[in-house]
Amino acid sequence: MNQEIEFKKELVSQEAIDLMKLMLQKIPKQRATAEEVLCHPWLATEDENSAHIDIFDEQELDLIRKEFTYVV
Repeated sequence: MNQEIEFKKELVSQEAIDLMKLMLQKIPKQRATAEEVLCHPWLATEDENSAHIDIFDEQELDLIRKEFTYVV
């Protein structure tokens, strides 16, 4: 299916539409990364410290790296 997603522009802002399009790219390498999503203007806030959000501590990150590292 090659149809583009249609949005009701009166209900959804242009920035939100832009973010959704970035996140829903069919080709994985063209999709926005989690960091790109978090830095997108639609999610941006006035607080400078909120641009980078750590949701895992170092121990959790090490475990994730070990469990989910694979060769393509």
